[in-house]
Amino acid sequence: MKYIILTTTLLLSVLSQPDPNINIPKNDGTIDNGVDQNGNQVGNLNNKPFCDQFPQLEIGDGTQNRQGQCSLTIQGAVPSFDQMVSTMITSPGNGEVVDPNTDFTISVDTQNLQTGFFSDAQNLYYVQGQGLNADGIIFGHQHVTVQAMDANNLQAADPRVFSFFKGLNDVAGDGRTLSVVVPAGTLKNDGLYRICSITGSHTHQPVIMPVAQRGSQDDCIRIEVKAGGAGNQADQQNNDQQNNDQQNNDQQNNDQQNNDQQNNDQQNNDQQNNDQQNNDQQNNDQQNNDQQNNDQQNNDQQNNDQQNNDQQNNDQQNNDQQNNDGNGQFGGFRRRSLRKNLNQRRRR
Repeated sequence: MKYIILTTTLLLSVLSQPDPNINIPKNDGTIDNGVDQNGNQVGNLNNKPFCDQFPQLEIGDGTQNRQGQCSLTIQGAVPSFDQMVSTMITSPGNGEVVDPNTDFTISVDTQNLQTGFFSDAQNLYYVQGQGLNADGIIFGHQHVTVQAMDANNLQAADPRVFSFFKGLNDVAGDGRTLSVVVPAGTLKNDGLYRICSITGSHTHQPVIMPVAQRGSQDDCIRIEVKAGGAGNQADQQNNDQQNNDQQNNDQQNNDQQNNDQQNNDQQNNDQQNNDQQNNDQQNNDQQNNDQQNNDQQNNDQQNNDQQNNDQQNNDQQNNDQQNNDGNGQFGGFRRRSLRKNLNQRRRR
């Protein structure tokens, strides 16, 4: 364990020291030999005419000059499209309520950055171009910053004012995640705050990407600082849960009422259907009865007609019989008269 701690301490010490290959620009705009000891160009003497356009600015010399400066440092090596940097703040959560009287942790997950490369910011600021490792990954480090926001005035925050700032100079244990603890009492006032990452190359310049259209290499979230924040948030969550439970109960009651109403409606529909069926059955029965009555009447009419026909036939037969009988009587009488007349003639 002591060996690991000693090794880590030595590594961080080396990384924080000036790179022996870096030649610091001079105030006259020149660089010693213009190359490092390996023959690599570390500055661009052609930038001197460019900086002449800004006579009010000093030539950058590795210090952080609040009055501004003109840098002669080349941009350096740019990663490929597939090895661009991307960052996400994983803790605290966006919108989380934080108690200012309690420590809280800011954690940052960064992709495609070989962490732990952090030059001396007091003397080696912006003096070397961006570098890549053998896999094409940028040498660099992370920062986090926390600023108070005015929730009622949605304007860009003043970059000169911040409540907390920390460079994350260590090597990420998993190659990606770096964290820092914000001590209790750091955030003085309740309200809305913004937490942002700032990804930097070895000598602190913002990381340079190969294309303009891309996702951001940095991330920002909002938090609410409120005394008793974590407890209040838990209470709020409980209240929200109770409200959700109440809404669920109300919904279930409504669903039950709707089901009951549907059942009643179904029963009413079934009753109506039964009544309709009964009415239809009665109508059918009535129609059947009417049909039977009509059939009976037709049968009775036919019987009556048959009887009338039979009666007429009988009457006709009787008439015919009477006629026949009449004809017979008349014929006999005529024959007797003829014989009588004949006999009378003979006597004469």
